[in-house]
Amino acid sequence: MSNIKEQSKIILESNTIEFEWVERPKENNVIPQEKIQKFWDSAVKTLVCKDKKKNIHILMLPMSAELDQALARKAIGSNKMRFVSRDILMEKYGLTIGAISPLPFINECHMVLDEKLTNYTHLTISSGELGSGIRLKKDDLLSLTQADIETISI
Repeated sequence: MSNIKEQSKIILESNTIEFEWVERPKENNVIPQEKIQKFWDSAVKTLVCKDKKKNIHILMLPMSAELDQALARKAIGSNKMRFVSRDILMEKYGLTIGAISPLPFINECHMVLDEKLTNYTHLTISSGELGSGIRLKKDDLLSLTQADIETISI
């Protein structure tokens, strides 16, 4: 278990949040189409950006959606926004592109959840490890992250 995945587990358990691991089978295994669709629809893409004052912001949107940068800038209250580089994510936070969990950023920065994700009772976020996710109640994620709900995707 990766350090971020273990850290995510500790955060969820210490806050008595019910969750389940969602593991993607390795290359040769086949995933039933209905299982893919069930988790894909409510899967969360987590982006890390910074504003012109270099404050970090976490943007959470549907995996299938595209970020609207104008709406995202409005949501973070800045007319400039840049994504945090792959090198910084890895060196400073221990995160890998494609496996960014919002959980290590709790109480560290501003978070925004795309309004489209409010249509689901459960969401699947990354555990911080490629191929592994965490499925939890949307309300628990909102409570834990104190994320603002804004429209940030198209």
